[in-house]
Amino acid sequence: CSIPYGKALFFPLVNIEWDNVAVNPPQTIPEIRAYAKGVIDTVTELHATIDGVPVPNLSSYRVAAGPFAYVLPANDNIYQYFGLSVPGSDWPSTVVQPALSDGYWLFVNPLPVGVHTIKFGGTEGAPYNFSTDVTYTITVTP
Repeated sequence: CSIPYGKALFFPLVNIEWDNVAVNPPQTIPEIRAYAKGVIDTVTELHATIDGVPVPNLSSYRVAAGPFAYVLPANDNIYQYFGLSVPGSDWPSTVVQPALSDGYWLFVNPLPVGVHTIKFGGTEGAPYNFSTDVTYTITVTP
């Protein structure tokens, strides 16, 4: 992708968002926070490099956020992709609240003009046993 010079980047290495969609009975905010924390507590590996240079101390970039609300499109939203009815019987509205997030996030200061490679990801343990390994080739334009 291309980005203009002077723009910073912000993205998750590994994260989770948790809410009450299709959860019966609904969880309290402390219960949602505890679930998200529990998942991220299982992270066993994080990695990130920018132009081949490792980013140090990735475990220090953990952030928990929320509660917050977000709006889904009425059609072709992520919950529908996974077979849930949103809006509908699983969640009556396109507004989801409360939601919370926990994870490891990377803020990258603006890069110089040119082509850059950013590689990042990590591994979560149970219950998701999820790994990600992403490579972005970014062209910073003048």
